Amino acid sequence: MGERVLLALHGKRQCGEIFHQRIDRLENRLTKQHNTRIIYPDAPFELPLEAGDDVPMRTWYHIEDDSINSALHSIETHLVKENINEIQGILGFSQGSVVACLVLLLKESDALTDYPRLGSALKRCNFVILAGCPHNHVPNLEILGIHNHDITTTTAPPLSIQSLHCLGEVDPVVPPASSSLVLSLFMSPHPFHHKKGHVVPTFSDALTTLCDFVESSFSTSTQRSQADSTALPPVEATEDQLDELESLSAIYEDDYELHQAAPPTFTIVVPCEDDKVKALDRHHRPKLWIRFPAAYPDTVPQIKLTHLAATFDVKRSDEEELALSSAAMIALAHEANDNLGLPMVMQLVQCATEWLEDHLQQKKSGRLVLAGKALAAPTTSPGAPSDASGSGLDQSATLSDAEHTRLTQQSKARHMMREIEDEDEMREMQQLIRKLNAEAAEVEATSGVFHVPKDGLWMYTVGLVGKPSAGKSTFFNAVTDPDRDGDIAQVAAFPFTTIDPNIGQGYFSVPCPSAQLGVTSTPSHGKIRDGERKVPIVIKDVAGLVPGAYKGRGKGNAFLNDLCDADVLIHVVDGSGQSDTAGVVDNTLHNDPSSDVDWIRAEIHWWVLNNVRAKWPGILKTPSKLLGMFTGYRGHPSMVYEACKRACKNFNNPTDLEKQLPTWTLNDLHAIVAHYLRIRFPILLALNKMDKSSKFVSAVAKRFPHDLVLPMSAATEWELCQLRREGYVEYTTGEALYTAVVPDTAPAKVHARVDRLHKAWKHVQAAGLTGTGVVDVVNAAVLQLRPPLLVYPVANITTFAGVPLDDACLSAGHDDSGHGKAHASAHKRDGSMLDGVLQSCLLLHPASTVDTVYRALHRPPLRAIEGDFVRAEGFDLESKQQKRLKKTDAVTSSMCIVHIMTNKKKAWQQQAHTHSHASA
Repeated sequence: MGERVLLALHGKRQCGEIFHQRIDRLENRLTKQHNTRIIYPDAPFELPLEAGDDVPMRTWYHIEDDSINSALHSIETHLVKENINEIQGILGFSQGSVVACLVLLLKESDALTDYPRLGSALKRCNFVILAGCPHNHVPNLEILGIHNHDITTTTAPPLSIQSLHCLGEVDPVVPPASSSLVLSLFMSPHPFHHKKGHVVPTFSDALTTLCDFVESSFSTSTQRSQADSTALPPVEATEDQLDELESLSAIYEDDYELHQAAPPTFTIVVPCEDDKVKALDRHHRPKLWIRFPAAYPDTVPQIKLTHLAATFDVKRSDEEELALSSAAMIALAHEANDNLGLPMVMQLVQCATEWLEDHLQQKKSGRLVLAGKALAAPTTSPGAPSDASGSGLDQSATLSDAEHTRLTQQSKARHMMREIEDEDEMREMQQLIRKLNAEAAEVEATSGVFHVPKDGLWMYTVGLVGKPSAGKSTFFNAVTDPDRDGDIAQVAAFPFTTIDPNIGQGYFSVPCPSAQLGVTSTPSHGKIRDGERKVPIVIKDVAGLVPGAYKGRGKGNAFLNDLCDADVLIHVVDGSGQSDTAGVVDNTLHNDPSSDVDWIRAEIHWWVLNNVRAKWPGILKTPSKLLGMFTGYRGHPSMVYEACKRACKNFNNPTDLEKQLPTWTLNDLHAIVAHYLRIRFPILLALNKMDKSSKFVSAVAKRFPHDLVLPMSAATEWELCQLRREGYVEYTTGEALYTAVVPDTAPAKVHARVDRLHKAWKHVQAAGLTGTGVVDVVNAAVLQLRPPLLVYPVANITTFAGVPLDDACLSAGHDDSGHGKAHASAHKRDGSMLDGVLQSCLLLHPASTVDTVYRALHRPPLRAIEGDFVRAEGFDLESKQQKRLKKTDAVTSSMCIVHIMTNKKKAWQQQAHTHSHASA
């Protein structure tokens, strides 16, 4: 993908350069992640110099002129100057965001003919980001029907472009209520509330939100570009979309109406028990208008709630109706984003129903405030009884129970979401977290490893966490043993050496089945100590955490978010105790590493807890949403249920969620999070720097009796790897011995390094280790915390000749000595097979079957076999017998050697077939 261009429009009393400086963090992230170039045109009009200004600031328009022609001319000129022919997105701030909206509305109205470069460049524009966008203070543009200087009065149809709206909760210039009204200009807006003021937010969480939105928009833009380039007709509904449409038609019957088949566009009358709504003609009741994009449900549909004016007794296009529409859009947008990846229309209809009934109830009680004023409660029509029974009782009395329930939920939600600022209360909470973590660890010890009921190929990832300078990056280097200097993670004795996560291919080791079979295997990635085969996994080293990281301190939540795809975590602890909590190394210190374990776990705990409780009002209304709050951590819903079962009494099945959740307190949520973290992110404690001191090992093991606590020296292992690569030591990874082979002619610094290695090795042995402990740490993390199912696909069940896997999918391994060289026994470049016995090993989820093995080999990324499944054979290690297998048969630790046969063969499959007949 070539360079993408983002048009950035600054605010009033700014200029392009000032705006550039204000959002440089965003630009750096977009440039690095998405190859994005941001251009910053200047507004056309200079403003009078103010105190402290060396040059005049600028404005895009003067509101009394009712024109933005000068603004359009400035943008047109800048595009020509910078030779820009395509714009993929627009970022507008304050007055610049108004210009962005007007430009897009003019584009949709074909009113940019006087500005050909701008009109042409916008053809590929797929998204807009608006920050601090006022709905008023806008030129009255007759062509767009805008009057009263209010952009929401436009007669132009809603924009289909993807939009992200940054709403500052304490914005003193453009109140969020004003910015919210602008959402009504778009079919499917994405509101993003932040706690800052009148700015484009660039704190860590905001950058993640903005960049994720841009990435999603670029993906959609690419799909649309490909569709346009081939001049295809409108995208037809997918099979999943057709299934959902069919279900909706059956469920809602006459209330469902399909308006367009491609792309699917339809309306559903929103069910509502309010008497006034029920009295309306069906055609005038509130309707949910929805259009499916091609990627739905992986992207949100276009949504709009219509016919609100008659429902709430307000004038069409009046300020109150616009406020209602924007409020509804915010609720629906949140609901849609919470259900990404799943059929969501029924959830959207339910959300619309709840929103309608809640706001109608507020109106009846006189509590509904729109556009800054209360909307009056309806009056009783002449001659009508004051209530249904004619008793003359105040109607509000019949609402008291519902009102009480609603107010109680609001109170609980506020308590759940409140910030804890009192130091004594925070200390109590930290003590509670330690207590709950200990209880969760004890329960886990008796429950055993929780196995997720899923199958499939497992791209296993081990995440490394810890404070700065604990040795995570050194451990990363020791485990990945990179061949090239450019792949080596930076290591230094100061905090935040790592900024972006280091990601590389590491290995764990297992005994090879070849010993039980009486054959000699040639694993693609080689062997290490005791002939154990190396199995590749992903190692991810994230930046060091400091106390308060979950609040954004240090490098903040961004680094916590980097952990989401990890299957297990290794907490690399400075076991020597010679560094403080910030990672500053001081050899005079003797800090108990147990405290590091406590606060690192507390950081991860608060990270998850705060993300969940931030959405608590919506969870209270719909308890099933709790499951969705944990999907961001890539955990299975069964993990959430298991956490609830362990944390809550009498919680036995999913239906208990509806009953119990409304009664939960903050302490209950703390307990659920503590158990969830033990299930989703099992942690091994790796006490590092045993070459410095091992005095705290027994104390940490005693303090955390239900955790895996293993000592190691990552620095010693890494130095052995480097000296081995340079030819100065002979060392097999994981062994308890090494041999120095340093000639007298070697440089003095090499002799010094080897002398330091000898001394470090003595310290490591004194700590009770038989080697450096690094291999033991990785093996224990993978095989004890969350063990995968190891399956060996073969091309011949008699000779155990392995299935060669594509070099692009399994990169070059290491030879038996541990050096970084491609193993020669994999397969030739033309696809033909060499004599690789049990050469490949697949990591699968525990619930996998023979069909799982077939799909893993047949589909991307492996594509190792072609054709349809015909039959399979397996070799059972316990019985030493071959067995014909069905597609639905489970693969196990015993039945782990599998030969899949298909009806179409690649060259190497044909060759294996010939060899087997020849040997027979």
